[in-house]
Amino acid sequence: MDLAVELDTGRINLWLGRGGFDYAFQMDYDLAWGRLVDALREIAAYRPEVRIGIEYKPKEPRRHILVAMAAKTFLHWCW
Repeated sequence: MDLAVELDTGRINLWLGRGGFDYAFQMDYDLAWGRLVDALREIAAYRPEVRIGIEYKPKEPRRHILVAMAAKTFLHWCW
């Protein structure tokens, strides 16, 4: 975000990598969403003037992806 400000771009893109799971009960889903939302809030608060794009992934090697759809991402972010 500091580099975005320095380069006067005003925006960044977050790619969440391998954010998801393959099997039922492989992860604590509520805990993972809570951590993701907390992290995104912290990122947004660090440099409020920088716009953040969250790259959702409708198709990945993982079976279940935390950020798989724009609508799901938005609803969890606002919750």
